[in-house]
Amino acid sequence: MKKLLFIFVCIIGIATDLHAQQHVKYRLIMRNRGEYTLWDGVTVKTYGFALKLAEQPGIPGPTLIANEGDTVTILAWNVSQGEPHTIHLHGLDVDQANDGVAHTSFEIKHMEEKSYKFIATHAGTFLYHCHVASVVHLQMGMYGLLKIHPKDGAKSAWTGGPRFDKQYSWLTSEMDKKWHDAPPEINHGDTTDMRPPVKIPKYLPTYFLVNGKSDWQLSQDTNIFLKARAGEKVYLRLANIGYFENRIIIPPALKAEFIDSDGRPLPASMRQDTMMVSPGERYGVMLSADALLKDSIEVQFINMNSHQKWKSHFINVQIDNANSIDEMVSAFKTNIYPNPAEEIATIDNLSPGASIRVFNIIGEVVGNFTATDEKLTFPTAGLPTGSYSVIIRTATTTRVFPLTVVH
Repeated sequence: MKKLLFIFVCIIGIATDLHAQQHVKYRLIMRNRGEYTLWDGVTVKTYGFALKLAEQPGIPGPTLIANEGDTVTILAWNVSQGEPHTIHLHGLDVDQANDGVAHTSFEIKHMEEKSYKFIATHAGTFLYHCHVASVVHLQMGMYGLLKIHPKDGAKSAWTGGPRFDKQYSWLTSEMDKKWHDAPPEINHGDTTDMRPPVKIPKYLPTYFLVNGKSDWQLSQDTNIFLKARAGEKVYLRLANIGYFENRIIIPPALKAEFIDSDGRPLPASMRQDTMMVSPGERYGVMLSADALLKDSIEVQFINMNSHQKWKSHFINVQIDNANSIDEMVSAFKTNIYPNPAEEIATIDNLSPGASIRVFNIIGEVVGNFTATDEKLTFPTAGLPTGSYSVIIRTATTTRVFPLTVVH
């Protein structure tokens, strides 16, 4: 009986595991007759990937998503006129036949449909792009992001890894309009083979993109504009598919911790506010904000020949209260007075052992206390006139209160 029960439990476990692992299928339509409108209203010719025949290929292409353990099949149908293509799975552990490098696997010619298949062996951030005359085809728009989530789809960076409340993905690239007005002549072979070299013009990009957007668009796209509540963890995926290097500068108040690189957990996380992301690289960074914050993350585009900055984008970051003031008072029944404060401020209805931290508007800690009873008084005379955030944290709750100091 015990043996039968053991076998039954094993079967149930296997069935559950198989149920969790799925066969994820995508069909990408590859074309070289696309159009894309940029932030200033200029429309350029593009190559690209689309999910439907009737839709224009976007920049970047569709984001492909699967869970660790899934079998993934990408059906690729080429409707380009006179242009072969491939799909290179950048950074993924796949066999040579499915890697998408033309002269070691296969090209997909006009009106052909072929497939790429792999098992998503581990979670991470990856890229895909065409690898036929890749310098040209990639610049023309044939690239996209590929994300592998943990096997249970949990909100963690990898299976068993750090957890988060929200995530954002930023894929950076550039565009030289002259290349799109008159795409460089190519030999239809991969750029690593032994055919005569492709003659391409000097690369002088005029547009610098994050998820295909730039300038005013960055503050209006909710997939780019980073917004969270105080106390939440935000996982930011950074990926560079352009030909410039990116310098990412993060406000210190966000406590940036780089935890993975190129789809692999780092041996030890790196706590730093500035990171260089080279072409083809990907990083995962965990952001933590206890204080209210309105700031920006700067994304610089650095010419790798001259090491000069050509463009900066400032992407808005907004960290709000965990709840409205009414919700906080009713749920937490805590009060700060006087507010505005001059010499001292008092907090009542505290839970003994609660942690109280006071932050200025740039996220610096200017006060750090622990409640020993239900009331705490702390000095404000030494604080400059201005606005502050008071974070009160217990074992089960975190609340943010505004405090104004005047002298």
